[in-house]
Amino acid sequence: MIPRIAVIGLGKMGRAVVELAQARRWPVVATFDEASNPAGGAITREHLAGADVAIEFTTPAAAPANIRACARAGCPVVVGTTGWYDERERVERDVLAAGGAMLWSPNFSLGVNIFWQMAEAAARLVGRVPAFDAHIVETHHAAKKDAPSGTARGRERVAAA
Repeated sequence: MIPRIAVIGLGKMGRAVVELAQARRWPVVATFDEASNPAGGAITREHLAGADVAIEFTTPAAAPANIRACARAGCPVVVGTTGWYDERERVERDVLAAGGAMLWSPNFSLGVNIFWQMAEAAARLVGRVPAFDAHIVETHHAAKKDAPSGTARGRERVAAA
């Protein structure tokens, strides 16, 4: 089955998702940018136009309402937005209460996920040697909006858990 996709947020990543979907001939049935997103994340089933999945790449302030709206509309949502994690537990409870589905990650890149596994293995090895203290340093382009990035902060939370 070819998924019908709704893309919420048409920034750099949202546009990339639309382009990739179109290149694979996956129908993008709805898109929302800041101007076309209903106020307060009031996205409805009708707005989603029969989407099988919504992909959310907006802002930390907008993401929780968009996620909840997708759950209420019965549309599973994949969340690539970072920086909203202070609300994550409440949002997850609301999604479950609505019978919805959500998949989130601070970074969906295959390379980054492989790197995380390598870093975890290295930390276990280095942790055995008391004279060493391991660190990971991230570097981004000058226009990066969130620093430290959602990727770095997401792994901080996992490492601390």
